[in-house]
Amino acid sequence: MSVEDTLFRQARSLKGAELQDFSVGLISLLKSSDRGGSDFLSTMRQLYVVLEVTRRNLHLPDDLVKELSSTLIEPEKGSSRSRLLCCIVLREMAPSPRICIEGLSPPVDLKQAQFILPLILAQGIRLGHV
Repeated sequence: MSVEDTLFRQARSLKGAELQDFSVGLISLLKSSDRGGSDFLSTMRQLYVVLEVTRRNLHLPDDLVKELSSTLIEPEKGSSRSRLLCCIVLREMAPSPRICIEGLSPPVDLKQAQFILPLILAQGIRLGHV
């Protein structure tokens, strides 16, 4: 069995309390000042793999979804790499009424738009807004 198969099996088996503990750890990383660090980036990649390989729709805590959205739209909350990972994770969850991009005031910085527009497009097409 390859390493990838082992990782996929572990990701698919993540349930209940394990998912809650994982989410709490990620929320604390999102609230910390080290959003560009290797722990944060590794945990975000793990979350993406979990969302990608699970065949069921995972219900991530609302606090986690809010922190991901907040990190995505507020440039001072993270590096471009961390905002890109937040966008990818949120797009994987889309469409969802739980994902709400708020707090944007025109004009939006073009450097910020590259992270926000793909998510808005994924949300809008599937929810009928675009």
